Amino acid sequence: MRTDTERYHELLGALALATDLSFEYPEGLPDDLHSLVRKVWGLRERVQVVGMQPKIREYLALFKEAEVIYNSDASWETKFKLIFSDEISVRMGELFRQNYYDPDTIYEEDLSAWFRAQEEQAAEFALLWELE
Repeated sequence: MRTDTERYHELLGALALATDLSFEYPEGLPDDLHSLVRKVWGLRERVQVVGMQPKIREYLALFKEAEVIYNSDASWETKFKLIFSDEISVRMGELFRQNYYDPDTIYEEDLSAWFRAQEEQAAEFALLWELE
């Protein structure tokens, strides 16, 4: 039978190998080890956020560019063409997967649907950025 310390070290090993945030706490850990695992996992999440900072920074910068264009006095067609470009929307999609409903109607509605989704994502990233 493994000791709690051995189980904890196994957990740390598994945690070190994890590449995403899908870690689940094992059942039946003593409270003191559960607390330690939570602390270590919190540090792991922080390290991943710090590792993502260059991508988050670039995404937020691109979002700011899109925001300036979106709020400009240009026509919706011009805004659409400038934002839905390799330099802005395509690059943002390469950085982070983009999920939004595209109504596929007129320039204003299509762009507004995309912009609202990016606005929500940017707000979430801004919260992560505060963890720094």
